[in-house]
Amino acid sequence: MALKSRLGGHTNTYHTYTLEEALEGIAEAGYRFVELTAVRGWTEHVPLDADAKALGGIQRLMNRLGLVAISLSGHSDLTTKDGLTLGLKALDLCERMGIDIMNTAIGGHYSEEEDEEAFMGNIHELADHAAARDIRLGIEIHGEITKSGKAAIQVLERIGRNNVLINYDTGNVEFYSGVKAVDTCRWRCRNLFTATSRTSAAKAASGTSRRSAKATLTSNACSTLWRKAASPDR
Repeated sequence: MALKSRLGGHTNTYHTYTLEEALEGIAEAGYRFVELTAVRGWTEHVPLDADAKALGGIQRLMNRLGLVAISLSGHSDLTTKDGLTLGLKALDLCERMGIDIMNTAIGGHYSEEEDEEAFMGNIHELADHAAARDIRLGIEIHGEITKSGKAAIQVLERIGRNNVLINYDTGNVEFYSGVKAVDTCRWRCRNLFTATSRTSAAKAASGTSRRSAKATLTSNACSTLWRKAASPDR
């Protein structure tokens, strides 16, 4: 099975840095592609209510660094109506920026109280809003309900929308389910369309070197994941 993949850095990796610092670190690590972060109350590298001037400034910054935004992290608590409203805002931001992938999660960033039925009451509106704009949604492996590839597939089957797929967070797979990320990835791999890999090895570095090292290690881990994922489903 041939996979067309674009390997990029995620600005949320640089949670404590400014957007400019994050993009500089990603570019220095050798990436061309980037996932921007617009998570209200957590990492607001791109504000959900950004005006045309602000978005133009972000685009010029990416142009200067040779970066292309291919996805947006627009996480919110989709078990609530307020979270749905934030998700709809993030989708509108995607449309304004020309981004066709938005990643999110059931309970947002924290996922403290996941209510699957409440999520199901909101996800279809979000999915339909996305489909009308030719945007795909990635449900992140995060929390108990989507703790692994197999668990996430069951959620996708309930949602029943072709534009809703899996954002496969390798660190969260191992943290929440206790299984190896590559092993569970083979569960119906055709439903996986974005992957996130994490590493703690770069913590020993500092400054700009720390930022670029973290991105480079993430690149290596994701490359291995995609090669493994190309194996037939098991």
